[in-house]
Amino acid sequence: MILSSFGVSSPWLHTGHLSPDSDLFIWSFEPTLLAAVVVGVVGYLYVVGPLRRRNRLGRPVSTMRMASWMVGIGILFLAVASPLDFIGKHYLFSVHMAQHLLLLLVAAPLLVTGLPPWIVRVFPYSRRVHAIAGALTFPVAAFLISSSVFLIWHAPALYDAALGSGPIHELEHITIISAGMLMWWPVLSTVRTLPAIPAPAQILYYFLLPIPTSIVGALITFSEDLLYETYAAVPRIWGLSAAIDQEIAGLLLWVPGKLVFWLALGIAFFRWFAEEDSPKTTAVRREL
Repeated sequence: MILSSFGVSSPWLHTGHLSPDSDLFIWSFEPTLLAAVVVGVVGYLYVVGPLRRRNRLGRPVSTMRMASWMVGIGILFLAVASPLDFIGKHYLFSVHMAQHLLLLLVAAPLLVTGLPPWIVRVFPYSRRVHAIAGALTFPVAAFLISSSVFLIWHAPALYDAALGSGPIHELEHITIISAGMLMWWPVLSTVRTLPAIPAPAQILYYFLLPIPTSIVGALITFSEDLLYETYAAVPRIWGLSAAIDQEIAGLLLWVPGKLVFWLALGIAFFRWFAEEDSPKTTAVRREL
């Protein structure tokens, strides 16, 4: 439907991509996306408002926590509905990589920090479910699962499959944002029954997090071959060759991702240092 409305010439019909002179700034308002955004906003407001008061789930949610959730939903919406999605899917690998990093490094941590500490009380208690949740959010499991999900989706076969199929592309986004939230959970969670790990462990966790993506980013950057058939076949825009586009994508995964985790590591270190030098900690040491 979109292709016909833009008058796509026949050479590109079989690839599902538009010709280079088409309007690139296209927003995607898919029903699944809109439903997810509406549920994310309305459902959250209902849980922290009427549902919390009626069932006495916990203390009121702070403005900062609510803002974190809403901004996270906003970033999620912009990443998958704005022209970033259209350009990344049809033309530029680098833009698609930027979209994934927005989900993983911006939207996901904001959503985790936006959850109320008492959020688990919304659901009926189940010892089995709680055990599974505890196992999944254990740092080693969270690291391995989240890294594996992100890396698997960047395997050439799956990546090209996602670019060529709407449902697979949506599944890719759902699993990446879910993996992102799981990845950040051990260090950012304020949920009382599934809390964050201690500061020293956070420092080690942040140190390890960028290793898988940095390796893949370096491999993409220095690859002499085009890794994804889709981007080798699409029309080129903005004067970027497929090789340069791939190098930029690899650098985006390699450098900014590492910097985000290093910044988080620094914050965790100074927070730990401040806690160690706090009057309460000093008094405990004297008693010992």
